[in-house]
Amino acid sequence: PNENTGPFIDMSGPPKKRPRRVTQPVTEAVRETAQREWKARQEEDAAKQAEMSARLEREEEAQRMAESAFRIGQVLDAVKTTGYRILHEFLAELLATKDQHQSSQVSQMLILHGHEFLDLIRSRQPEVVTQWISKAAGSILVEEGAKLAQRLSPPQNQSVTATLQNFSLESVLADAEYIAPTLCMLLRTLARGSDPESLAGGEGRRNTDLVITTVICMLAQTRNEKSSEYQTTMAFYLLACGATRSQFDVLNHAGICPSYRSALRKVRDLGQERLAEIRKLARNHLFMIIWDNLNFAFRVAQQRIGSHDHFDNGTTATLVLLWGIEAGDLPLNLLPPRKTRLPVLDFAAEDILPTLKDVKTWRGFIAGTSRTYCSKLTPYFEHASLPPFPRYPVYY
Repeated sequence: PNENTGPFIDMSGPPKKRPRRVTQPVTEAVRETAQREWKARQEEDAAKQAEMSARLEREEEAQRMAESAFRIGQVLDAVKTTGYRILHEFLAELLATKDQHQSSQVSQMLILHGHEFLDLIRSRQPEVVTQWISKAAGSILVEEGAKLAQRLSPPQNQSVTATLQNFSLESVLADAEYIAPTLCMLLRTLARGSDPESLAGGEGRRNTDLVITTVICMLAQTRNEKSSEYQTTMAFYLLACGATRSQFDVLNHAGICPSYRSALRKVRDLGQERLAEIRKLARNHLFMIIWDNLNFAFRVAQQRIGSHDHFDNGTTATLVLLWGIEAGDLPLNLLPPRKTRLPVLDFAAEDILPTLKDVKTWRGFIAGTSRTYCSKLTPYFEHASLPPFPRYPVYY
């Protein structure tokens, strides 16, 4: 393009100058004032926005409530026009309908939204829901308690050995969760709270499952005295720990263990069962016995007449079965050699006891000696300074 053509610029006058921008000094007070003004404008704008949003929400809520009331009114009018006097009749007949299609729809609705309905009823009338829950849960807990008592009752004529071998807290808790889910959920909620994560198994300072299982066993024993598998196991543990009779009485009242007398009876029964088992094994198998003497020293801090230091002595024995060895398989050279023997004394009773002739001789000698001494002592008894010697016995 031609550089001589284009807009004409008049350069005859003085050039125009733009005002120069100069920074003003900003002090701390000016900065704080500007920040306060900016913050005030922001808060004012936020308040206006919140007020506008709240007004819009109120208007929308009012519109929704009006539309909902209109729809509910139409439905209620339709219900009344179809012959239902009150709403309860319609709802009761709807929930109890026998029509296959309608019943399927109602069941599906309750499955998907049943919890929402219960929450709405509770928010509207909490007392009604609480009373219904107490009544329904009471009947459910009664049934579950009966099942638990039957589960924890040992079979009739079951040995103490089998009871101790088959008892397991893990199996009790697993069976309780299967046959009494409502009770287990109630106990877990009481122990851990309503937090889903804590209900899933979060453990704290104590083993919550152990506490829940113990409570279940105690409740079952309270319902039925024969539900005593847990109490029997605890009795042997307490006896092994040296629990006193008074401690047994306290724990028995709490339902944790049987009475002290019952615990001792269980110990005797267990001893008889194991003794019968040992005799049975000894008749059919080779065995060896290992024994050792025990000495326990019991010391008291302050010795009294009824409480002082003493030793308890006993013997412990262990029977070891020799599996895979038949009678006669063990050679006699396994026994230690016998280097000494007891002396054999061959004598009978006549070698120790006196003969008949000796007995007669000793009797005559004793009788003659007695008469001689009596004749010599008679003058001394008849002396004048002594009272007369009685010829017959005198009784005072």
